[in-house]
Amino acid sequence: MSEKDSYMVFSGTSTRYLAEKICQSLGCELGQLVITKFSDGEFAVSYEESIRGRDIFLVQSTFPNSDNLMELLLMIDAAKRASARSINAVIPYFGWARQDRKDKPRVSIGAKLVADLLSVAGIDRLITMDLHADQIQGFFDVPVDHLYASGVILPYLQSLQLDNLVIASPDVGGSKRASTYAKYLGCPLVLCNKTRARANVVASMQIIGDVKDKNVVIIDDMVDTAGTITKAADIMKEAGAKTVRACASHCVMSGPASERVQYSPTLFPTPTVVPRLSRSLWQTCLPRPSDASSTTRVSAVNTLFNNITVLMNIFKITGLAAAGLMLAACQSDSYKIKGECDSASDGDTIFITSDFSTGKPFAHSVVKDGKFSVEGIIDTPTLCIAYKKNGPNTILFVEPGTVNVTVSDNPAKAKVGGTPMNEKWQTIMDSTLVIGTEIDRAGQLLYNSPDNISPEEKSATVARIETLQDHFAKFIKRYAEDNISNHFGMFMLLYYKDVFAPEELLSLISRLPDDLKKNEDIQRLNAEVKQKTEVGVGGTLPDFTMNDIDGQPVKLREEIAKHRITLIDFWASWCGPCRAEMPHVVALYDECKAKGFNVIGISLDDDKDKWTSAVKSLGMKWLQLSDLNGWHNQIAVAMGVRSIPHTVVVDKNGKILASGLRGERLRDFIVSSLE
Repeated sequence: MSEKDSYMVFSGTSTRYLAEKICQSLGCELGQLVITKFSDGEFAVSYEESIRGRDIFLVQSTFPNSDNLMELLLMIDAAKRASARSINAVIPYFGWARQDRKDKPRVSIGAKLVADLLSVAGIDRLITMDLHADQIQGFFDVPVDHLYASGVILPYLQSLQLDNLVIASPDVGGSKRASTYAKYLGCPLVLCNKTRARANVVASMQIIGDVKDKNVVIIDDMVDTAGTITKAADIMKEAGAKTVRACASHCVMSGPASERVQYSPTLFPTPTVVPRLSRSLWQTCLPRPSDASSTTRVSAVNTLFNNITVLMNIFKITGLAAAGLMLAACQSDSYKIKGECDSASDGDTIFITSDFSTGKPFAHSVVKDGKFSVEGIIDTPTLCIAYKKNGPNTILFVEPGTVNVTVSDNPAKAKVGGTPMNEKWQTIMDSTLVIGTEIDRAGQLLYNSPDNISPEEKSATVARIETLQDHFAKFIKRYAEDNISNHFGMFMLLYYKDVFAPEELLSLISRLPDDLKKNEDIQRLNAEVKQKTEVGVGGTLPDFTMNDIDGQPVKLREEIAKHRITLIDFWASWCGPCRAEMPHVVALYDECKAKGFNVIGISLDDDKDKWTSAVKSLGMKWLQLSDLNGWHNQIAVAMGVRSIPHTVVVDKNGKILASGLRGERLRDFIVSSLE
């Protein structure tokens, strides 16, 4: 029997995604295990292949509810009865660990009980990650391999190159862990002294140490209800911290955690706990609404999701390093795309193209048994589309490794993964889908039923849209900054360039590695942004002549010269967010027109009837211009408008005073300018 055949990896239901990643790194198949559930909630475990004489690794976190623990115990029992040579429990998140001592009379010590259950069930070794308390290792009579997330977190923190760095512990109990980080990074340590009113409720918290003008990183082993970590982040900011981040190994995210994170810092989940969180929590854990100067955020390092090498230590410890080393030695520039298409039949062809204009494919595959596969060589990650002619398509990155893709015309079902850039891209798409759906729902409410909602509801809906758009913009900017040293960061600048202000783009481009700065698309973007800054804030609006709604030519600068302040509003009749924003513009016009304020609408419509109908139905009483060329509108192109609604504020001389303001921020700026 070869070394590779001597061990097998199996997974319970709580951590299957992580187990698949481990097997992918080892170059082995995940073992076949069936868990049968009965109607009353009872379940049974059976191995669907022989494990006699094998070293068995069972990957399963034991977080509550108790089904996860019971499932693991049954897996251990079944393996013992099937004559496995050794049974190794791989528990990324060891549940019940907070009950590690008798801190008051008549209480249980849950961690000890779980240790006894696992030992009696028959494990030969425990492999776990960042226990809540180190002393839990002493509860076991079998060897315990206690792994630490620092192997991933420390390189990540070093890559940020933060000046004035301070490491913080959110409570005194975690001071030893945080002190280790501070010592390694050569920076000060700050403690938070907290008292609890009851479990999961922080009564008070004080900072011990100086955080003023510092970049603070909070180190913790778990985030449960997120009360401690968000409270600590807020207190740090109140004390003058420049930025606040947090790194945690286990994101339990129970109860109000998602809401707390959504309206405080940003937190990212880890599959040491619940695999589905790697998708669903991205839908809620977004940057909080705040002013542009706020840089508070918490970015929990996804210790087992982003870097599988941590759990590869499991196999090095247990003498299985050869398999991992063999895999590493065989890596090259080869790629393999493994996919399925929900609307394809056997015999249909799936094409792969990197030419977004013509769709000319560089590879294709015939669907068989509902699946397709493409292999090749590539030296640089490339943005591509997998598509079926006259059918659905899905964007993916072709890069070295195995790319998994589901091609679907349903955005919720289209998925990519398997390689670093595709995993990151899927994260972006999940958030885009959720936020886009919410914005569309709000826009439809205003668009389809404008007369059935009150002014207060309209204002609240518009504010909701603005908040969602702010969330998404900050999310994209953070992702670009965190990846600016690699190809994904470069892609973010190219694909989401409209999210960034010109000065932000120029700054990020300057931080790209030298080889990425030479990319033709980046050089083109750099030149485009520099040209755009000429018509940015502080620049002068070029003169244009364009037809009004009656077909009469109008000189833009002549109209601007008639008023103290003019708002140039780029919009279109088909744009839901534009329609949602328009009541605010109408109210602003009515409020300030007597003080020398004017609005000029620039429509990106290509249908005159729809344009004129929208002007009337939305009550737009100001001058409207359009060349009916859609996105190729002359003024929009010259001003670098890539998304709408978009606003530009100019004075009577054509000097650009502001750009991109909307809602209350736009009103405040106009009112103060007129004063």
